[in-house]
Amino acid sequence: MTTRTRQFMKYSHTIGLSTMSGRGFYYPVDTAIGEDDRLYTVSRSLDGDPRGIRVTIYDLASEYFGTFGESGEDDGQMIWPTGVARDTQGRTFVSDEFTNRITVFDVDGDFSHSWGKMGSGAGELDGPSGVAFDRDQNLLVVDHHN
Repeated sequence: MTTRTRQFMKYSHTIGLSTMSGRGFYYPVDTAIGEDDRLYTVSRSLDGDPRGIRVTIYDLASEYFGTFGESGEDDGQMIWPTGVARDTQGRTFVSDEFTNRITVFDVDGDFSHSWGKMGSGAGELDGPSGVAFDRDQNLLVVDHHN
């Protein structure tokens, strides 16, 4: 973890540990800071091993608050998650390059809905590799191949 001080990056401390389940991360790829000041880190595992695919919740004091999401192509599942963002309502948005969709989890980490499918038309995605919200709460999607 780093903090920004006077345009310099200063190392603060390490959070979590490397593990395929429970407390920690396994090949983490992105982190979002929620309105609750918790860190929501998405891990995608390695070589298709489904055990590490999840969103893990910590705070800066290294207190663990749980995980949500899992490997698969059904509702609330991910194959190759690449980005995570939180909105001001406490929802978590995860981009998935493999399924070409954005999955939305509610404030409790339960599946809410998803959108997107393979393509280059309106509402279609081709490798969404990142998500973020602007100051007006518009969701921005980095779409790798579009």
